[in-house]
Amino acid sequence: MKVLSGSAWIAQITGPTLLAVWITAAFGGVALALGAIGIFSLLEYSVQQRTREIGIRKALGAEPWDIIRSIIAAPALPLVRGLLIGTVGAVVAGAFMRRADLPAGINPLDLLTYAVVAAVLMVTAVLAAYGPARRALRIEPSKALRFE
Repeated sequence: MKVLSGSAWIAQITGPTLLAVWITAAFGGVALALGAIGIFSLLEYSVQQRTREIGIRKALGAEPWDIIRSIIAAPALPLVRGLLIGTVGAVVAGAFMRRADLPAGINPLDLLTYAVVAAVLMVTAVLAAYGPARRALRIEPSKALRFE
């Protein structure tokens, strides 16, 4: 019979679960990065297609905040809609999970977790929109009118 320390004994029990958690977190991180790249690419394409419009708006005296808002408004509504639908789905799934035997200390209806996830998704979307919004602000009206 082999004698194990407390930490070695716990590591044997939690090791496979911890590995699964790290793999799931890695997949989540990759999914978040791919989503940010997708938002960035779509907004960059949108700015490129709207170069002439943005140039005309700047020539007519549009404020920088109005131009940034017109760029960011496109992905903002689907983001908010997705967060609301996802939150409702998570709460419903959490209500069903409450009936299951979960380990002690696991709360499927943890509001802090929902808030942190929503904040991370919103910050990611804003950071992804930052580059295209800056590009839109650098458009010169005289060059934009000649742009085809």
